[in-house]
Amino acid sequence: IRPRDWSSDVCSSDLSAMTFSSETWALKKDEQERLERTQMRMLRWMAGVSREDRLTNETIRDKFRVDSISEVIRRSRLRWFGHVVRREPQHAARIALGVEVEGRVQRGRPRVTWQAKVKDDMKSRELREEDAQNRVKWKCAIR
Repeated sequence: IRPRDWSSDVCSSDLSAMTFSSETWALKKDEQERLERTQMRMLRWMAGVSREDRLTNETIRDKFRVDSISEVIRRSRLRWFGHVVRREPQHAARIALGVEVEGRVQRGRPRVTWQAKVKDDMKSRELREEDAQNRVKWKCAIR
């Protein structure tokens, strides 16, 4: 694979456009898969590679030196969470973390919340909420 000369610029701008404000997303599995497919379609197009060439997604991502879009969104979500947790306790964003919505619960499985996604992300990286207070440690842990 020989990425075109302009591919790194296009790749980073496409990724920025695809993940704009992703720190607040609580994606469902099918939405996350759709974003992954779109990213890979763009990378394959830029590399001039088709599925018939039987190159793995990881090989193509490594060639362009980009992470999967899921990982970019996960880092973004954790970065935003750390930012909010470090705010003063009376700040609106910090207060919103503890808000419980009142009212009737709908039938069926509850929707996955942003906070549940953050907890899963922190669990997968073995982080605790207290770790966010140390900026340097938090930044290194989410990279």
